[in-house]
Amino acid sequence: MAGCGPTRTAATRVGRRQTTWSSGITHRTGRALAEPRGRPAFFDLSSQVRAVIHSRGVDIGSLRLEAPIQPRQAFCTIGNYRSQIAEAAADTGDGDRGAGAAGRRAAALEALDHRSRTGEPYVCLTSPERVGPPVGDLTIAPGVETLDWEVEIAVVIGVSAHRISPTTAPGVVAGFCVANDLTLRSRVMRDDLPTLGTDWIQSKGMPGSLPLGPWFVPAWQVPDPSRLRLQLSVNGTVMQDDTADDMVFDVDRQIAYVSRHTRLRPGDVLCTGSRRDSAPTTDASSAPATWWWRR
Repeated sequence: MAGCGPTRTAATRVGRRQTTWSSGITHRTGRALAEPRGRPAFFDLSSQVRAVIHSRGVDIGSLRLEAPIQPRQAFCTIGNYRSQIAEAAADTGDGDRGAGAAGRRAAALEALDHRSRTGEPYVCLTSPERVGPPVGDLTIAPGVETLDWEVEIAVVIGVSAHRISPTTAPGVVAGFCVANDLTLRSRVMRDDLPTLGTDWIQSKGMPGSLPLGPWFVPAWQVPDPSRLRLQLSVNGTVMQDDTADDMVFDVDRQIAYVSRHTRLRPGDVLCTGSRRDSAPTTDASSAPATWWWRR
């Protein structure tokens, strides 16, 4: 998003070999996001304050960047992009190029439309210890086979909320960050407990595996989150590129769902899902990353 600074580089490195990730969120039209009327007073900056920032601001290259938010609670929505689930369905059976791929893809999209109308999001509670800075080191345990990248819109809660509706959900949002929800894909399922489903603590529990930022963008600068575009590249090759309107459940419905089951507090973070493209990193000995906001 424009006004949020230049492209920034963030590195999470283990070992000698290097893989570079670059991810970001842009406005779908490429135009500046208009500042709406009636923005919250606590986000308002006087012209005098703006002038001081402009004249006395510090070169960001001289700073050590930290995550803009350290939440008490962090949530991750799973399987929330139509394209992600449809392609996963197409990959089964005889593969995404097989004779049955088109039928599986169409059936998955039909089921997702039905779920969007009648179902609810799938959200996991994740440790706030995962939240890390946009620049730093990530320690990966021995024996890890795959490390997935997942660029996501991270919603930052601004006020306490419990059992709210989707129509009132925008009023509890303080702003947005870009997140990279790093996942040990090979450890999502437990071979020793196949009937219990997913294990998010061993696949998403690494300290620092949810880098946020570097920017926090106030909600008044993002009047329609569904028009945001998410992109991620690996070693200069685009691996993820989609818009948030491909979500099965939009941001407001996700917030409302979580609020029905727990109380949201200021500073809590909700990562809203990611589409899956291409193959994950198979060389897990190193994992440098970059991510950025622009509009």
